[in-house]
Amino acid sequence: MSTWRALVATLPRPATLPVAAAAKEVKSLSLCGASGCVSVEAGALARYGRDEGSARAATPAEVPGPTRFYRLELGVGEPGSSKVFGRFQVWYVPSAGLAYGADADALGQPWTKLTRGQVAVLREAARSVSPFPAPELRRVRIGRRTSVDPAPYVELLAGPPARMPDEIRGPVPLELSWDRPNPWATSGYVEYLPRERLLSTLAGYGHVPEELAGRLEREADGLAPVAETSTSWALPAALAGGGLLVLGSALALLARRRRQGLPRRRPAPA
Repeated sequence: MSTWRALVATLPRPATLPVAAAAKEVKSLSLCGASGCVSVEAGALARYGRDEGSARAATPAEVPGPTRFYRLELGVGEPGSSKVFGRFQVWYVPSAGLAYGADADALGQPWTKLTRGQVAVLREAARSVSPFPAPELRRVRIGRRTSVDPAPYVELLAGPPARMPDEIRGPVPLELSWDRPNPWATSGYVEYLPRERLLSTLAGYGHVPEELAGRLEREADGLAPVAETSTSWALPAALAGGGLLVLGSALALLARRRRQGLPRRRPAPA
C-alpha cells in the first residue's frame, strides 16, 4: 500500500466520502496557508507513493499544543483513473509531522503521524506558502461564566498527557472559541476536572499546569483570574506615608524654631 493510500485509510472520512475510499488513491493534493495554496505535482505524489512506509495513529505525547499549521485539500479516485470522486480536507502541523481531519465527523479521531516521504513532499510544497499562524482563543466559557482574559487558556491544550482517572467528580464544562478554524478547535467537548487538575477531551486527558488550574478555578467561582494582593502596593505606600510623616514633623519643628527665634547671646561681663 502506498503512503498516500495509507493516509486516506487512517484519516477520518467525511460522510460524503465513500467507505471504499480507503482502498483508493490520492489524485490531487493542495497545501494551503496564510499566503495561499499550492498544488503538489503528480510526479511528487507518484514518487512518494512508492514509499514502503505507512502513516500511523499518533500517540498523545506526539500531539503538540497550538502552533503554526497548514490545510491540505485532497481528491481521491480509482487506481489507474484520473477522475476524482471525493474531496476532503486535512489539517497539517509541520513541526510535528502530524495531520488531523478537518471535517465535522473527525471529532475524537486520532491524529495521524505522516511518513518521512509524505513530510518531504509537504516540506517542498511549503517553501512557497507561509503557514497559518498559531490560533488564539477569543472566548472561553467556564461553566456559566465567561473568562475576562481568554488568551492564557490556550496552554490547556499543551499539557502533557495523563491517564484516565479512576473516578470523575464534579467536572466543569469548558467552551473554547477560536479566532479561526484550526486542528485544535476540533477537539470536541472539553471538561476540566478540578480534583485531578486534568483536561478531558474526546482525544484523551492532559495535565493542567498549576498556575493555569488556579486561574481556571478562580474564574469558575466568579473571582478575578489572578488573586488580588495588597502587598504589591501597601508596603511602598506605607513607606512613603512614613517618609512624609517624618518630613512633615521635621518641617514643623524648623518652622516653630524660626518663630520662637534663636536664644540671644548674653553680653560678656566687663
